[in-house]
Amino acid sequence: MIGIIGAMDIEVTAFIRAMSDTSTKIYSGITYVKGRFSGVDVVVAKCGMGKVNSAICAQTMILMYSPTVVINIGVAGSISPTVKVGDIVIGKEAVQHDLDLSPIGLKRGFIQEMNTIFIPCTPDITIGLKGAAENIDCTCHTGVIATGDQFISCKKTKNEIFENFNALACEMEGASIAQVCALNKIPFGIVRTISDNADGDSASDFTKFLHEAAQKSIQLITAFIGNKTDVG
Repeated sequence: MIGIIGAMDIEVTAFIRAMSDTSTKIYSGITYVKGRFSGVDVVVAKCGMGKVNSAICAQTMILMYSPTVVINIGVAGSISPTVKVGDIVIGKEAVQHDLDLSPIGLKRGFIQEMNTIFIPCTPDITIGLKGAAENIDCTCHTGVIATGDQFISCKKTKNEIFENFNALACEMEGASIAQVCALNKIPFGIVRTISDNADGDSASDFTKFLHEAAQKSIQLITAFIGNKTDVG
């Protein structure tokens, strides 16, 4: 079973509408829809924005549905100058850019319980997502995705995240889902389509390009699931 988590309705509704044999459960205020998509068992949930919501969603999905892989999809802001609006970023590693224990001598982003700053996404899933990207019309990048509980719309903050972590994109859920999956030993991947440049114009760009960006993420995951069907 493939678990799919998005933060907003626009990121998951198309999947749910295309699913068959669906059943719905609500846990901790989050709705989980289980069913079939392109011949594959899936469970889809809208977690809501932020690290707490996404961590609750991922842990509950793992406990209640036992997915064999979890994919976090959605939109993000560009952090790297090489990444443009409309591009897709597939996570190679995830980092919490707002986790800061530097006053007690630890590096920014360091997770004590995991003894790391960067959480590696599952290589086979990353490769599979990259292969799926070849089936859609997009520019695709692979690298670090930075997560924090803030919508980045400031060039200074954007540059700090890039300089500290060499991140390609920033968003609000990926690294917390990555941490939950890693601790539970569940393979996982992160897909983000760029909706804005995480600068002074980010809010207006986000609204303008949100639908288009979300659709690209959906197309990529549809191709990924199709590839899983072909080999399975």
